[in-house]
Amino acid sequence: MNTEALTEFTTEGLAAVADPEKAAPMAAYMKTDQPFYGVQKAGRTLIYGEMIERFPPRDRAEYKEAVLALWGQPHREQQYLALDYAKAFPQYVTLSSVPLYRRLIVDGAWWDLVDDIAVKLVGSVLFNQRKRTTPKVRAWIDHKNLWLRRTAIIAQIGHKADTDETLLFDACAARLHESEFFISKVGHSGSTPRPNQTRSVPSPSTIVTTCPGCRSARPRSTSTSDTLPPWTTKRAPLGMPATASRMTCGDPTPIGSWSRSPPISPRAGRWI
Repeated sequence: MNTEALTEFTTEGLAAVADPEKAAPMAAYMKTDQPFYGVQKAGRTLIYGEMIERFPPRDRAEYKEAVLALWGQPHREQQYLALDYAKAFPQYVTLSSVPLYRRLIVDGAWWDLVDDIAVKLVGSVLFNQRKRTTPKVRAWIDHKNLWLRRTAIIAQIGHKADTDETLLFDACAARLHESEFFISKVGHSGSTPRPNQTRSVPSPSTIVTTCPGCRSARPRSTSTSDTLPPWTTKRAPLGMPATASRMTCGDPTPIGSWSRSPPISPRAGRWI
């Protein structure tokens, strides 16, 4: 694959529909100095469609090469297209690609990138190859990297009745004490850890009521008053049944409704 042609195509396509008036607010929303073209999802759709039609990978090596080529471009929208490309070819969304997804999680280091990878890529692999993938996800529960820890909690969002409750409860219980914003927000959803809190494992019923990742495994009410949150996706992770598409969490909450400001996190040392 000619990855140079791929990146040139996306760069030219995004530049053609760039909106400088939106670029600064988009960067401010993400609390980053990484440049934006100011192209929202609707504007990227046509570029995405032509991109996957013109540049399909012939094998796994080309799949990885294309994802990393797009990921390495300077603008945030190109990272979004890298993830769209990764999701577009389910034949490669398998256990063999988990090292790639792990690399993207660690490098992305912010919720708009990590959560998509966690749910749609790692989560899809976990859903379709659960026995072999579970040990890898379990190893992230206590990882020093907070985004891998977060992934271990939220990867099963959308799995519903197929959720591995043992893995989910273990991930939530292990992180309930943690005060890091992007773990505590998803790990105990507003509960306040006590300074001398013991490390005893809460009961599954306690975890289910405090952890958004666990709540996502429960059947949702079909009441018309039960509105979906603004970050909810209507698409099921790759390989999942359509009934798995309505997710109950998928934190983080939009910035405007945070009770306290999240930290500003670097993206692989390149962005503030």
